Amino acid sequence: MREAFIKSLFSLAEKDPNVMLITADLGYGVFEEFEKKYPNQYLNVGVAEHSMMGVASGLALEGRIIFTYSIGNFPTLRCLEHIRNDACYHELNINIVTSGGGFSYGGLGMSHHATEDLSIMRALPGINIIAPGTAWEAGEATIALYKDKKVGYLRIDKSKLDQPKISNNDFKIGRANIFREGRDITLIAAGGILDETIKASTELAKLGVESRVISLCSVKPLDIDMVRKACNETGGIITIEENNLVGGMGSAISETVLDNNFQPKVFKRIGLQDEYSSIVGSQNYLRSLYKIDSISIIDKVKRAINLIDSETGTLNLFKKNALEVINIEKRYDKQRIKKYVKEGVVLSPITENDLENDKKIILLKEWRENNLDAFPISPKITQDGTFRWLKNLVLDREDRLMFFVKDIFGETIGHVGISSFDYQNKTCEVDNIVRGKISRQKNAMNYAMQALLCWIDEKISPEFIYLRVFNDNTKAINFYDKLGFQLDALHRIKKVENINKLKYPSSEKEVERFFVSMRIKCNEINKG
Repeated sequence: MREAFIKSLFSLAEKDPNVMLITADLGYGVFEEFEKKYPNQYLNVGVAEHSMMGVASGLALEGRIIFTYSIGNFPTLRCLEHIRNDACYHELNINIVTSGGGFSYGGLGMSHHATEDLSIMRALPGINIIAPGTAWEAGEATIALYKDKKVGYLRIDKSKLDQPKISNNDFKIGRANIFREGRDITLIAAGGILDETIKASTELAKLGVESRVISLCSVKPLDIDMVRKACNETGGIITIEENNLVGGMGSAISETVLDNNFQPKVFKRIGLQDEYSSIVGSQNYLRSLYKIDSISIIDKVKRAINLIDSETGTLNLFKKNALEVINIEKRYDKQRIKKYVKEGVVLSPITENDLENDKKIILLKEWRENNLDAFPISPKITQDGTFRWLKNLVLDREDRLMFFVKDIFGETIGHVGISSFDYQNKTCEVDNIVRGKISRQKNAMNYAMQALLCWIDEKISPEFIYLRVFNDNTKAINFYDKLGFQLDALHRIKKVENINKLKYPSSEKEVERFFVSMRIKCNEINKG
């Protein structure tokens, strides 16, 4: 990253004689060529960071564009008052560049560990904070800070990660960069810890977990749209930073989530737990010790999205796979329709597009009206009510999926569905089984159910599939019996009038009806 910064600085100094580099007794062997080529644009003030900021402020007031350079904490924490009172308050064009973010200088001890700088610098009004994760970001950030003409803080890590330029995406202050796409979880990293984050995402992919990897190089200002999309499009957000969690990048994300009423399914911060890094060691060793390395990220991701059983500690991919498959089906690609065919009967996933089709809403309304005896309560069936039911109780539920059933003649004759996943026990329910009209094709609904069971087995692979049917619906019970379902249990039910809900009585005297629970073992499904 340092080399990328220097390269960009050379190009700026060549074009603009007002660009100056000021160091505090650092950069020997690094800046010698710069000093030789641009002697009037270079100063070394010695081991005097306070003086460096004072000189920088004075020169900036005279129209110079300043880049200061030192190690991690020294030009930030040591010079905080100068940065606040002189640079930020007067809106000077000074860019504070530090080498050695996080544990880069881990072997030199706590005084050289830059693990609070992001938190402290974030609190200053009128400052850009950039923590590049790659050499490309470091080089582009240098140019962007020059152009922005505000106080800037550029935190350079000693990481060697050298990702190429993001395609079709120029660097911009206030915008994050996406390095990997995924829908299961979003991993947001600031600074050099991006390399551990990418390692973690690669290993997670081998487990079937696809993560969106974001480099939040612009910690301030922050990419709000990126946060919104991560909340809405993926299974949640996990932030990773080589910095104290108090006031750091993760705090900035959480503030954004709450301020904008975003609702991620999962939110977890990874970083230092409000503690000083008192241990001495290499950057890799300290990352591992403080549990911010790739192994720790993987473990925390699996736990955050509930892929690890809390009792056994074993990986549970059933939940992830089920939700992913349902999400895919709700987007519905017609090119994949052949997978849901049995004896010419086709299962077509019901999607958001069906909400916009009044004919389908009316059809569903009529089927519901004609099958009121299948409801445990007696709802009033309307077109608006059917729309809300389809949207709120089917499409918006992440564990529910319905299919329209089309017979061999292409006529829509009913619907079938799945819901109620028990991720711990690896079970699900078949529900919303409705024959809307009699088909000219013999046994069409039988074939539809066979297709559904095979689809569940292939796509979800639970251990058992359950369904519930009223005890007085002997025709349906016989139908499911022929498919291979067996009696599992009886559940007493009673309608509670006026509040449109069910009661499950403990006493036989209160019973009005029974639910018959039936189940089939997945490996016993007849796929013939």
